[in-house]
Amino acid sequence: MFAAFMAMVGTAAAQDHYFEFAGGASMAPFSCTGNAGTAHGTATGGNVNIRYTCFFSEHWGAFAKIGSCYAGAADREYFGALNQADGGKYLYRFNRGNYDSGFEGALTIGAAYRMEIGQFSIIPSAGIGVGSLSAANFSFERRSRDGSTGPEYFSYRPVGKDVSEDYLIDRYPTYEYPSPFIISADLQLTYGINNTVYFFVQPGFLWSPAKVSLECEYTRSMQKYAPINWVEALSYADAADLWEKDLNSMTTSTDRWSLAPVFNINAGIGINIGRLIEKIR
Repeated sequence: MFAAFMAMVGTAAAQDHYFEFAGGASMAPFSCTGNAGTAHGTATGGNVNIRYTCFFSEHWGAFAKIGSCYAGAADREYFGALNQADGGKYLYRFNRGNYDSGFEGALTIGAAYRMEIGQFSIIPSAGIGVGSLSAANFSFERRSRDGSTGPEYFSYRPVGKDVSEDYLIDRYPTYEYPSPFIISADLQLTYGINNTVYFFVQPGFLWSPAKVSLECEYTRSMQKYAPINWVEALSYADAADLWEKDLNSMTTSTDRWSLAPVFNINAGIGINIGRLIEKIR
């Protein structure tokens, strides 16, 4: 990649090429719908990215950026919102994974505008691209607080194309998911320590207007022992509160989920490639 950048330097003014590495915190809002209404929460995580920018004039330039961002909500965060949406009637726990949002990979290209004030620069930028979704694949159970009903089980997974090898006896399920269109925007504040190296902070966001299809499996439970006479009632008295999954009650539905924006706040370091090459020469 660096060799490709060096080859590109000859096509424009040497001082107008920049390479940056950044990382920081991410967060994404989410909502839960339950028996009592809708509640909101926030998933948190982190991100890393690299960006190349070329300025064709004093102010205007273009960039290409590749990165990854993740935001997840564990038990306390996700079920805190769901508990509120359900009216405080249940207890919850994850059985697999947790709620997550974001992009395992994101590639964007766009425009940047530079305003310089001494050693400082303000660079807003906006772009479009494609992303690889961080799959929302999790399951959980909920139980009534008063014990009047048995556990209920919910399982979510994104709907994708099965690309498993059909010639294998022990086939491992593998799914391919679409890469949605994404929009990005950032505001970079930089401080140059010399003509080559600078540091920056950069708030911004990634968002996809696409919707994701999620398959939801819902399963109720039944009492493990249901005595039919007084002898069985006495024999199973200690097991009266035991429950087991009622597999015959399983229902499957497909929901369309809107993707929330992932907000990022980053810090990073940048190198003026043109100046660096001049020094090497």
